[in-house]
Amino acid sequence: MTTTVNTKNMNWLAKPETSTAEIPSFVGKKWQITSLALGSETDSFSDLLSNTPQSTRNEIIVFQPDGRLRGEYGKRHEQLFNWAYDDLSNVIQLFGDQEFETVTGLKILELTEETLRAVTKIYENGLSLSCIITLTALCQL
Repeated sequence: MTTTVNTKNMNWLAKPETSTAEIPSFVGKKWQITSLALGSETDSFSDLLSNTPQSTRNEIIVFQPDGRLRGEYGKRHEQLFNWAYDDLSNVIQLFGDQEFETVTGLKILELTEETLRAVTKIYENGLSLSCIITLTALCQL
């Protein structure tokens, strides 16, 4: 699910706490994946979440204000990725410990107080697939 992206021409908020821009509304909330669909422009989308173990469906992610993405698994907490947001393209960029190496971009399709729905492209065996992820907010930190 990763894509290499040239980030030099993008307006990233790499560290939200040091930016003069407003912190995005998805920051600081506990989000849970409630829908995960995979498909292409010509095929219908299939629900991947129904085939995912219940323990995985109970996982929580938090976009922290310091630019880190934290995962919560019961009592276990761990840093998953770093994140940045481009408010011009409406894309959340996820990247590893070494900034902007190989990244995953999540294009926001819908953002409300309770819902974050985004799409990312997956390339597999020469096919371009879209993965639509819907997150539901559980609470504000």
